[in-house]
Amino acid sequence: MGKIASSSGLWKKQVLKRDSSFVFLILAVLFSFLIGKVIATSQPKFVLALAIALATVIITLINTDFAICVLLLSMLLSPEVKVAGVPGRAVVIRVDDLLLIVIFFTWFAKMAINQNLGFFRATPLNKFIYFYLAACFLFTGRGIIMGDVRAAKAFFYLLKYTEYFILFFMISNTLHTRKQLNLFISFFVLAAVIILFYSYVQIGQGLRVTAPFDREPGSVGGYFLIVMGFFLGIFLFHEVPTVKIFALAFFVLFIPPFIKT
Repeated sequence: MGKIASSSGLWKKQVLKRDSSFVFLILAVLFSFLIGKVIATSQPKFVLALAIALATVIITLINTDFAICVLLLSMLLSPEVKVAGVPGRAVVIRVDDLLLIVIFFTWFAKMAINQNLGFFRATPLNKFIYFYLAACFLFTGRGIIMGDVRAAKAFFYLLKYTEYFILFFMISNTLHTRKQLNLFISFFVLAAVIILFYSYVQIGQGLRVTAPFDREPGSVGGYFLIVMGFFLGIFLFHEVPTVKIFALAFFVLFIPPFIKT
């Protein structure tokens, strides 16, 4: 009887495996047909954006660290698109904004599937971030109800504010080792050095400093403040003298481009 039950159970597993493979094949064919139709009937820019988004999803599922490195490198180095406007100012989103959203939701899905990854890591900043976002949404909602704020424009501004905190939560949850920390810092510094070189090229041409693909000096000015604060902190608190010297040198090099913003 035991052998019969065992054989029956094995047969059921084989049937389920075969049925699952068949269902997966059908879904793959339907998905391929849908993607092919979208590619054939869409503009090249949309197809490129779709390919980048799918590649980002796959990379994030396989290696979240690499996806974050790509995101750090793309900051202020990606094109922007105007999505709305207010008097005297335009609301724009960058490619890195879209990358961040795709990476976040993919990482969130990965975290939901793998319960061992946990939810948002507890940090001293969490409650203040929650209070700030609550205030933003509450008073923006009040402005929309009162008719003082247009909902579409407010949405994109809130989205850009929220992105910074999304990045904070992602890195705080992903960061576990000093090796990861060094990797993220390396890409952050690499992006800063590229922006620094581009800024000195603009200074040599007698232009006001902006980021690549950007016409607003205020964006890169705020970025320079963050980078200068980072290098100043390294200079003040790092224990290796050589690293302190390099940090101070970079801090000084960022002062002229910051003034030219």
